[in-house]
Amino acid sequence: MHRVGRLAGKPEWRNGRRDGLKIRCLKGRAGSTPASGTMTTRNLNNKFVERRLRRGSQTLRELRDELRITSEQLEFIEGEAQEKEMRAMVAETADAALEHHEAQKNLEAIQKYHRHLVSSIAEHEIRQDQLLDKLES
Repeated sequence: MHRVGRLAGKPEWRNGRRDGLKIRCLKGRAGSTPASGTMTTRNLNNKFVERRLRRGSQTLRELRDELRITSEQLEFIEGEAQEKEMRAMVAETADAALEHHEAQKNLEAIQKYHRHLVSSIAEHEIRQDQLLDKLES
């Protein structure tokens, strides 16, 4: 059974009834309703936000771990600096004063890094909150 005309190139089991259900675009584009699986702008934005949230969560975990370690180091170095300060006052030698000065410089450096970590964590938490707000809206 061979059909002539519109259905000539189609398989035998197709009767042509489905042909008129969808209006074809002359340039081959989809209609106003996107085909299934098509990513909308909202879906793309959500995926982007979700990816940034995952990266931000990982960064926050790393920063918090680093802060925990730095806090332990800070506590140790503070004790060491206090001890060297006492030695410098009691000994009153140039070597003791130099050791105290170096310990104080180390203490100031780790305090500065500790403050940096605390502020970085606060900034990342604010960014994470902003991303969560974007995701919810």
